Amino acid sequence: MGLRRLRAWLICLAAALILAQFGRAQEISNSTYTFEIQNGKVLVTSEFSLSESTMLDFALDLPNDAFDVSVSIDGIPRTPIYSDETEKKLRIRNIGKDVSMRYSTKDLLKGSAFFVTVKTVYRADNMNVIVILPEGYSLLTPVKGETFETGSVYPVPSQVRSDGQSMVFEWHLKGLEANDTFSVLMLLKKKFPWAVIIAVGSMILISGAVLFYLRERQKRPKVVVEKVENIEEHLKEEEAQIINILKQRGGSCEQGTLRVIMNIPKSTLSTLISELEERKIIIKQKKGKKNIISLKK
Repeated sequence: MGLRRLRAWLICLAAALILAQFGRAQEISNSTYTFEIQNGKVLVTSEFSLSESTMLDFALDLPNDAFDVSVSIDGIPRTPIYSDETEKKLRIRNIGKDVSMRYSTKDLLKGSAFFVTVKTVYRADNMNVIVILPEGYSLLTPVKGETFETGSVYPVPSQVRSDGQSMVFEWHLKGLEANDTFSVLMLLKKKFPWAVIIAVGSMILISGAVLFYLRERQKRPKVVVEKVENIEEHLKEEEAQIINILKQRGGSCEQGTLRVIMNIPKSTLSTLISELEERKIIIKQKKGKKNIISLKK
């Protein structure tokens, strides 16, 4: 009988030690919840570390529209399992120490306001909540002075900084009990998308210019070149004289000889020859230091 009592007592003691160890392990040493506001949605990243590896068994309430959900325990990806698919209640049940979860949602943005409530699953020694406001968004009421004073962020953040492109708001909390909640409200004003409008406007102007060019090109009158059989009817007197001299000399003659026969200045003859050459009536060819003028066949 004494042996049985001793065995039962040892079992109870072992169970008590296990439960005590399990209870101590159900404490979060550090946790960080990051909310990155993007174009019409919020990227949520939750990370927390327990004081030691233990059996995890809890459920997290996600927004009903949560998508791209991913979970990892101790750096190993796990398939998300929902205890309630309709309500998006994510079940975490595994042995581990470090838990990381990531998802996107539009539910946290209501018009021009961002609102979120964070709930601890275990007692937490330290909890950090971070909201990243990207370029293109601004607070409804600007920050005043060196200290953070504005009516657009509740509660007042522990720290506000900028990485050059985004504004980062941080809240540092300590000593939270299991199921404690912390809420953040941020009133936003989205900047007018001038860059997009300028880009679209430029494309419209370029398209319009191309269309106008194509239409005007179609409207241009077509030039019809008709072959003139009797060239002499359309020549000036001096031009006709050049053609007649060339015909009398078998179709070609030196330019110097033409000037002597016609008794006209050298510059005047050069102009006449250039005009006839452009109209493709004659051809001028260089032969040594002399120019030979010939009728085009």
